[in-house]
Amino acid sequence: MDRRGICGRRRAGVHAAPASAQKSVSISRNDIGGVVTSPHGAEAGVWVIAETHDLPTRYAKMVVTDDRGRYVIPDLPHGKYEVWVRGYGLIDSPKVESEPGPAP
Repeated sequence: MDRRGICGRRRAGVHAAPASAQKSVSISRNDIGGVVTSPHGAEAGVWVIAETHDLPTRYAKMVVTDDRGRYVIPDLPHGKYEVWVRGYGLIDSPKVESEPGPAP
């Protein structure tokens, strides 16, 4: 897993592409972002969750994808995050490791 966000994992028909593959998502050095898709296209209204244990207490932040499946989890403290997708009627996607910041 690299710094670009959720990458290349499938489960329950959901897939999230890294932000570098989607030019419409702008990522700053404190953000994780990308696009959530399934075999049916963009997944609007699903949760994307980022969680870390690298801070003094567990820290989690959640966002909801827009109508094109895009998401940005903004203003994250520095650390390694587990990121996954959760949606209505879907099994959680596998957790993948990520760090805030744009692709190198």
